[in-house]
Amino acid sequence: MEKTRIKNKGVRARREAGTWLLAAAMLLGGCSKEPTEGMGGPSGQVALDFSVEGIEKVLPVTRAALASGATVRVIAYKSGDSNPATENYANECAYYWNGTKLVPCMVDANGNKTADLPDWAMTLLPGTYDFYAVSPALPLAADKTKLATAIANGVDYAASDKTTGTIPIQTTPYALTLNELQRKCSRLTFVIRKEDYVSSTSLYVMSLKVTGLAAAKSGVTVGGDIAPASSGTQSLDFYSYDFTVSGTTATQKTPSVVLPLSGATLSLEINLVVDGTQLKPSLQGMLSCTLEKGKAYTITATFAEIMEITLSEWDAENGNNPDLNDYPYVSDGNTIVMQDRYGFAQGYPLHGPWTQTPIYIEETWNANTSGLNTFGQRFMVAKANAVGKEGSSERMTWYEASGMKHSTYNSNGYLACAQYSEEPDQSDKGMWRLPTIRELQLISNMRLQKKLTAVDLLAANYWSATYNADYNADGAWSMAFDFHLPGRGYRYNRYYVRCVRDL
Repeated sequence: MEKTRIKNKGVRARREAGTWLLAAAMLLGGCSKEPTEGMGGPSGQVALDFSVEGIEKVLPVTRAALASGATVRVIAYKSGDSNPATENYANECAYYWNGTKLVPCMVDANGNKTADLPDWAMTLLPGTYDFYAVSPALPLAADKTKLATAIANGVDYAASDKTTGTIPIQTTPYALTLNELQRKCSRLTFVIRKEDYVSSTSLYVMSLKVTGLAAAKSGVTVGGDIAPASSGTQSLDFYSYDFTVSGTTATQKTPSVVLPLSGATLSLEINLVVDGTQLKPSLQGMLSCTLEKGKAYTITATFAEIMEITLSEWDAENGNNPDLNDYPYVSDGNTIVMQDRYGFAQGYPLHGPWTQTPIYIEETWNANTSGLNTFGQRFMVAKANAVGKEGSSERMTWYEASGMKHSTYNSNGYLACAQYSEEPDQSDKGMWRLPTIRELQLISNMRLQKKLTAVDLLAANYWSATYNADYNADGAWSMAFDFHLPGRGYRYNRYYVRCVRDL
């Protein structure tokens, strides 16, 4: 088993003097002295030695891998369809993860470890039981089916589904592996940056306040989810020391753990200094979002075009970049990312956003003598083929594909990609363009690797915007998707067109 760890931000392990009596009262009827080997234990009870499946594992990323010192409460019920049920409650015990195994301990009302109990263990009579685990090891309410402590923003709460196990008659501790801990909260990271075309050179974050987060949740059922709130009044405050600044991009150092939201509206108050000038944009009620359990979100505030929110699975190692430092990569099954805030593709010349690809000449498909045989920084591949000037045929001459006028083949200067649209209201019309031959070759690579999952490309020839002087100055570059080879053909040949859009 591959072993890596995710830090549990909501748990702080600490010893508090004078808490022994309180903790013991909280665990009354829980951990017991482990039965002495050969003695059969008190009243025939069997000691249990627990482990949690995937407790040190990152993937899938919704699992709550524990940092050393994090606590876990295990609750046992007599097996039954109604569990967790008060009438079936059997026992419970708190543990902490020492980096190798779960060790019995005492905890306070917030699930923080107060004392080690290495010689103790949960004990049960032989029989069949349903087991649940929660982290941190929050105490149970009087009904033994719910948590006594409310779960607030900042607590990396996780719980396992029911594990059913049969305890045999034996005098040695019985080992039982529980189901995986699943994260029940969301993770949120804030980024403040300038738009690329803004000429600012310095940025300093004085403070950031986010309002509209969910209130603490009381009465959470053992093993259950936290019901997402549709609104909230709670807030989080951040200051300069909470951010790492690189140039004109400030990134929150430690992501925040927050309770789930469903269609809630967040407000931001930002206080920053840009090139020596203090700015205080107030973004009241501008961000409507859903924060799902076990998922990580990045909220990016940019000067000029204010709000962007991105989503990924919760992976503490990779943040919200699905392919950290592995460029280019495909996002959403149809978008090729050459550059983002994390880095860029090495050895790939890039261009800014184009709505129409310039017509240029290259002697070889991978040359860049023109300076235009380049890649968009982030470009979407169209879901369908464009159509020619007659409006029905998907196969067309290079002249129709590129928009170059020709007395015979394109007298009116028809430009196929300029007419292409995917939005119902055609708001994206005029934003699509013909790819360069290098972009088209990269699209073919991603197709072969089965990464363009939202794009269906035919095993056929497709035109690029790049032409050459072959065939009596009437040649252009195309891509044969059936053979994965760039080729040259007469511009009056009829090939398919797949447009791209810079984002």
